[in-house]
Amino acid sequence: MRVIQVEIGTSVPFIWQVNGSMVVDHTFVQWSTDPDPINNPEQTTDDYDEHAGDYLGGTGWDNANNGGTNGVKYSENISLSAPGDYYFVVTAQVDQAYTNVLRPDIYGEDPYLRLLKERTNGFYYEELDGSDGWETINGQEWWYSPIIHVTVPGEAPEKPEKPSGTEKGNAGVEYSYCTTTTDSDNDQVYYWFDWGNGNNSGWVGPFNSGDTACVNYTWIQKGTYQVKVKAKD
Repeated sequence: MRVIQVEIGTSVPFIWQVNGSMVVDHTFVQWSTDPDPINNPEQTTDDYDEHAGDYLGGTGWDNANNGGTNGVKYSENISLSAPGDYYFVVTAQVDQAYTNVLRPDIYGEDPYLRLLKERTNGFYYEELDGSDGWETINGQEWWYSPIIHVTVPGEAPEKPEKPSGTEKGNAGVEYSYCTTTTDSDNDQVYYWFDWGNGNNSGWVGPFNSGDTACVNYTWIQKGTYQVKVKAKD
């Protein structure tokens, strides 16, 4: 699953095409804070349904010529105003006009092409003995893009307190240094201690907002070192 990180209020652009069909009846973006936006959507964009019931139109293959495509592209800009994790999927319904056979006197009442059944009938099921072995075909009325995961971090935590700990010591002895900060979103916090000699602790945590975080370090050589700390949620 693709993951994108954006800041609060950022407008996230979505651009897509619907291929593999003759006509697009409906297509839109739906999303949720649930990792399964297909079955548990919370919000949707407007429905692009201008070709619903038509026999042609709205696909990425429109006006294709000599292998080149110049089809319809749909776009939406979605702004996220609160921190959290959001899951987006584009959905489409296609080829519904073709569920009605044009010449039932010749072809019968049901679509005779497997591709039409696959695109329009959610109950269609078939097993084929193909060149690569048995193939299972499950029809569906609605089709979905891969899910895109967008994460919106909250406000940065407050500047952490100056590290407290031993100010004078001996080389080769382990000392402990502590700090704390709070996060306005009450997110957990990570800390990065810079030991002043080119070494650091890396991000340590997570710690609850407001809790004291302590990290140990041993200097090998005598000297004067300035210990610094930064925080992130």
